[in-house]
Amino acid sequence: MSKSFVSMILLLFVSANLRGQERLPRILVKEVAETLSFLSSDALAGRDTPSPGLNEAAAYIRKRFEEAGLKPAAKNGTFFDHYQRNGQRISSSGSRLTFVVAGKITKAQFGRDFRIYRAPQSGYVDKKMIQPARMKLADAARKGLWAGRFIPKPLLIETPLDSGLWESCAGDLLKLKPSPSKRASAPILLVRPGLLPAGKCLVLVNTPPAAKSPIKLKNVVGLLPGTDKRGEYILVSAHYDHLGIGIPRGRTSDTIYNGADDDASGTTAVIELSELFASLGVQQRPRRSILFVCFSGEEKGLLGSKAMAAAPPVPLASIVANINIEMIGRPAKGKRKCAWITGESRSDFSDIAGPALRRAGIKLVKFSMAEQLYYQSDNYSFATRGVVAHSISAGSIHKDYHRPTDEFKNIDLKHMTAIVNGLAEVVGEFARRQERPRMTK
Repeated sequence: MSKSFVSMILLLFVSANLRGQERLPRILVKEVAETLSFLSSDALAGRDTPSPGLNEAAAYIRKRFEEAGLKPAAKNGTFFDHYQRNGQRISSSGSRLTFVVAGKITKAQFGRDFRIYRAPQSGYVDKKMIQPARMKLADAARKGLWAGRFIPKPLLIETPLDSGLWESCAGDLLKLKPSPSKRASAPILLVRPGLLPAGKCLVLVNTPPAAKSPIKLKNVVGLLPGTDKRGEYILVSAHYDHLGIGIPRGRTSDTIYNGADDDASGTTAVIELSELFASLGVQQRPRRSILFVCFSGEEKGLLGSKAMAAAPPVPLASIVANINIEMIGRPAKGKRKCAWITGESRSDFSDIAGPALRRAGIKLVKFSMAEQLYYQSDNYSFATRGVVAHSISAGSIHKDYHRPTDEFKNIDLKHMTAIVNGLAEVVGEFARRQERPRMTK
């Protein structure tokens, strides 16, 4: 073999690798802001599992995947990976609320006078009349504190009729089946303004027994086929659900748990990354295929990721790595353009991701809860089945975590956009490199 021929082969090999490492297009702040502002908007009512807002978010994600040019990747040939969980339906119209003041009995009418936010697991509170805890949303907004405190008795919340909380509790109560409990939970009822009698009162609350009602849920899955390693897959994921509409917390009367950082930020990253990689020319296309997935039910116990890990759209052995994205919009003080990885000692994932992040100006740092959180996000559903799976985050468990104040206005968009561009380098590295990542323990 001539020296000139060997030189030519080496040149072609180097050129091919350089092409694979050409700088990726930049995702812009305005693009991130547009996607995140919709996913975390009040219009989606906190994306509870299950809820109409969650369904609307799923439809939006599917549309973005389809417009990007991804292929539907669920087993049924669509973008929706369906699964089912046990649920319960409580007939709201069969519920009863009765006030007793100085021997006078007043019966409230469901729908017009009261609605159920949470029913007791046992179907009733007590056969005796008991004194309720009482709150008023108006007082909470004006004084910045509750006009009452939670105690294990019926909780009556005076709620404006035009509020999202009141509207969300119309009709029957449909919920995922709660964990078994030896104690009956206290019911929470919403009551219209002016219904609560002045002073102390006694109440009797009855709700019909919960009826079994299966709940259909879905993950959203899109596929970008690779080139010479298209039979291997990188799974890029985030959860698109949050906590829905609930009781205000802290010094706010807001009832919508928007979940802008947790985890509309991660879902935004998945959408933006899918569009970026789908837009690449032939020379920059990834060698491995990429599955872009948004899970439902994370906040209810990793439901969506567990369902997919149990019945994946591709063989588990062909999934090279799961890059799960959690809470990237709120950096801790002094940690802008910094990211951290959960459970990093369990594989060489961070050895691969770290240099890729640095190429985009992102520093990989330690986080005190990183080991604990390895078990508490969707990556763990795949890790338990032998996949190298970790979550990448770029913030902390901030003061607005799981509160209505986790809103779009509190997101550091420049930081988040920088992280998303860093994640593009990470996804590109895992999809391009020859070797697979390895578990270390």
